[in-house]
Amino acid sequence: MHNGAYGEAGVIFWGISDEREETLADFRTAFDIDMPILLDSQKEAQKLYQSTVAFPTAAFPHTYIVDAQGKLIYYNNVHDTEELAAALDDLIATD
Repeated sequence: MHNGAYGEAGVIFWGISDEREETLADFRTAFDIDMPILLDSQKEAQKLYQSTVAFPTAAFPHTYIVDAQGKLIYYNNVHDTEELAAALDDLIATD
């Protein structure tokens, strides 16, 4: 999803994880992930955005969309490609 029209519109995709580098390397290989995955061993990103969602948990992968000003505009802990695309389309349309 991080290629194509979203990239052309200036959207940047990053993964953020507090896992060990070796674990991330295995994950990237297993799922053929080529986007950057940033290490957050001190869980600073988690602390920043976890307090803004109704059911904060670190147990599952989460999807956040943060606008250029750092405002959280979308959150989901279920992988829903259509919903994510709609949120990105809304963001692009407002820029």
